[in-house]
Amino acid sequence: QHVLVQHIVPAVEGLESLLRGGCRVLDVGCGHGVSTRTLGAAFPKSSFHGVDYHAGSIEVARDACSLDNVTFATENATDAGGSFDLITVFDCFHDMSDPDAAARNFCSLLKEGGAVLLIEPMAGETIGENANIVAQTYSGFSVTCCLQCAMAGDGASKLGTVAPSSRHRAIFADAGFSSFSVVPVPTAAMNRVFYVKK
Repeated sequence: QHVLVQHIVPAVEGLESLLRGGCRVLDVGCGHGVSTRTLGAAFPKSSFHGVDYHAGSIEVARDACSLDNVTFATENATDAGGSFDLITVFDCFHDMSDPDAAARNFCSLLKEGGAVLLIEPMAGETIGENANIVAQTYSGFSVTCCLQCAMAGDGASKLGTVAPSSRHRAIFADAGFSSFSVVPVPTAAMNRVFYVKK
């Protein structure tokens, strides 16, 4: 929570001022709503709507939330609705059964000039770059958990935890986004932070 508000948000040019000034944010794959509540508490002028396909997690998120600027709903990444300035997708894009369709929906939900803040597990572009304990651990998670979740649903492509950044870039370009940036955040060493503009 500390890293998200104190390090990741300030590392993205213009994002902190956007959130402080007031905007509409969709938090996709919010689970129990920790990220949604964390951002909602830090940026009270903005409104945050957390969605997750798992109804039980949304119930937990609602019960744990007392913030007026935060709401939750049971929705899928591919069929969530609304109009937003920012979409956050934290450590769940690689779990999605149809990331291509999700990215296309994100583009349709964003206002002109809007963006996606995407956080994914750390990984390299090649097998050689992934010959380290972090990537090997993530690969184990991918086979036993993340890819299992993705394979349970429809969709032609599955990512897994160690999909290269070039694959993410291609998905968002094909979905209609105009720019894809890798944001360096030294304190988030276990993750890759991407900022994708419509």
